[in-house]
Amino acid sequence: MFYKNKNLKDGLNGWCKECHRIINKTKYRERIKKYTKKYREENKERLIKQTNKYNKEKDYGLMYKYLSICRRCKYKKQDNYKYYGGKGIKVLWKSYKKFKQDMYDSYIKHLSEHGKKNTTIDRIDSEGHYCKENCRWATWQQQAENKGVYKKIKKVYNKVE
Repeated sequence: MFYKNKNLKDGLNGWCKECHRIINKTKYRERIKKYTKKYREENKERLIKQTNKYNKEKDYGLMYKYLSICRRCKYKKQDNYKYYGGKGIKVLWKSYKKFKQDMYDSYIKHLSEHGKKNTTIDRIDSEGHYCKENCRWATWQQQAENKGVYKKIKKVYNKVE
């Protein structure tokens, strides 16, 4: 942590977590480098295993999609929470593992046909929850057509003809 010190040129000092003394910015950086290097040496094998495990389990952005739907439905500070969690929409998958079991095969198929940028998760019933029965992979165009506003316009347009 740094605090403002008017006596120093750059005005920054830090607190040492071990001895609780005030140290300047340069010493603070040196100490961080030392401990980071020490941590890496002590945990080298574990870190390599974690890296290899992640590289073996390529999910092609599926984890990001899962985290995005969770954020929309669970965290009130998200910008679009009011459209999802605020309306009572929930994610019914208990974990990423279950989500991946249900959606991975169809995700890879859609990805190969339409590409990563044009693959989005879409709820078939826009008022329903995120679950296997109510979700599909769609393009941006398909997703736009599934919005409530679009459906209303389509009904009105069909009645006029």
